[in-house]
This record gives sequence, C-alpha cells and structure tokens, in this order.
Amino acid sequence: MVPAEETLHIALRGYTESAIRKAVEQSHQRSLKSVEKIVEDWMAVEEAIVGGIVYRLFPSILEERIEDLPPSRIEMDLIAKSQFEKYRHLEKGITVVEEIGYREAIRMYSKDPAAFRDLLL
Repeated sequence: MVPAEETLHIALRGYTESAIRKAVEQSHQRSLKSVEKIVEDWMAVEEAIVGGIVYRLFPSILEERIEDLPPSRIEMDLIAKSQFEKYRHLEKGITVVEEIGYREAIRMYSKDPAAFRDLLL
C-alpha cells in the first residue's frame, strides 16, 4: 500500500501546496511558528484524503490477490497510524471517501482543497 500512498501524495501535493500558500497569504500572523502550524494542518488533510482513497480501494485488492492476508493486518496499520498527530483526520478521511467516492474526493480536492478539509472538520 505504501507505493500507492506515496504516488497519491505526489499527485495531490500541488493542490496541498496551493492551499498552504493561500492560507499563509490570508493569515494575519506570519511568524515561523504560525506558518509551520498551517503546513502541519494541511499535511494532516492530505494524509486524510490519501489514506481515505487507499483504505477505500486497496484492502479489497490485497485480499483478492493475497489469499492468506489476515484482515487484522490492515486494522493494525490503522491503529499504528492513529498514534501519530499527522494522521488525526485519517479515520474521518476514510469515512468521507467512502461517502462521496474516491473520484469525487479527488475532484473536490483538486478544485478546492478547503471544501474537502471542511468535510473532515
């Protein structure tokens, strides 16, 4: 799943960077700490959409291709990630992608990353 995740990060990074630039420009505070917070918040949103897409699509592919893959492996991955702050929106991201579909999630994020973020919050 990691290569798929990293490919999605590459594909979506430009939209995240645009959202970061816009947030920094609109912010009244331009200290290093405030800019780092904006970047951290947007990276958590990117992790949510990427994770939502990956967890929507790949478990069924893995289960189909790897006969002896225990379903708990995927659950263990989610539990491990939940320990890190950058994945704070992952669970909600999975839910959002399941509700609107991965194609709509990508379309929305590419048009207006803040609209996707709003679904997480």
